[in-house]
Amino acid sequence: MRTRETADIALEGRAIPRLVVPELDDVKVGDFEGKNVEEMRRWQRDHGPTAAPPGGGESRVDALSRYIDGYRKVLAREEPAVLVVAHGLPITAVLLAARGEGIPLTLEGVQVEPAQPHPVTANELAAALRTLRQWIRGVEQEG
Repeated sequence: MRTRETADIALEGRAIPRLVVPELDDVKVGDFEGKNVEEMRRWQRDHGPTAAPPGGGESRVDALSRYIDGYRKVLAREEPAVLVVAHGLPITAVLLAARGEGIPLTLEGVQVEPAQPHPVTANELAAALRTLRQWIRGVEQEG
């Protein structure tokens, strides 16, 4: 809902077609929804990237896998430019991966500033998705 509201503001007065990509929705945090983010961070630190939070949450690995699927849909678009409006994790993960950096367990200290543009080329996005997939494989092999 917040993402659509943000897109409405960003595109106000412009006749630009929209495509909602559910795979880029915010991470599902289960019982941590609406609580202080530090509670979720503590839980993540204790349980690791493959554990799903209680109450229907999804693991960091599952969320990133879903984001990869969503960004592949974006890459398949034929338009010369695409605006992606999303929450912090899908944007931060791609930007970190595009720089060749690892994905931390929490976004504390690395999350992108909200409502700021972060231009990424199709080639950079494709490379970032490969990096994210490699990170996921590494985490799964460790588990």
